[in-house]
Amino acid sequence: MSGPPQSKSETIASTLKIIFMGTPALAARVLDRLVGAHDARFRVVAVVTRPDEARGRGLTPASSEVATVASRHQIPTLKPERIKTPDFLERLKSYEPDLLVVAAYGRILPQSILDAPRIMPLNARPPDSSSRISASLNPSVASSSMRCDDSDFFRRS
Repeated sequence: MSGPPQSKSETIASTLKIIFMGTPALAARVLDRLVGAHDARFRVVAVVTRPDEARGRGLTPASSEVATVASRHQIPTLKPERIKTPDFLERLKSYEPDLLVVAAYGRILPQSILDAPRIMPLNARPPDSSSRISASLNPSVASSSMRCDDSDFFRRS
């Protein structure tokens, strides 16, 4: 005999697919917390970060901090040279994302990318205090943000 039927919100929450977009250390920290959230009702299905850049005295190509975290967790990583192309948009949509979580990607995202997730895009940005994370429902509207304690940010309700 199966348990009680799940509500629609529980069914949706158990299958959330996230595409994460970010580049520097701040974004890598957010990604690491998303991936490390135990008993979460979501999973990061892909990461989008900036292409490798030449760094150091030898100017050797180096991956972004986000690419390093994604590699450690074996998450598919996209490093597009250009994000405003139909090919990139198709690749993004092929993951059938429910949410797009953006943290310091480094480029203004076109509306076509913001419209790609089934539910909505979310923007995680550095707040006034280092112990908190801010999130806005739309990356293009920074003033409509909500703040929550870092420790509670990814906790299941």
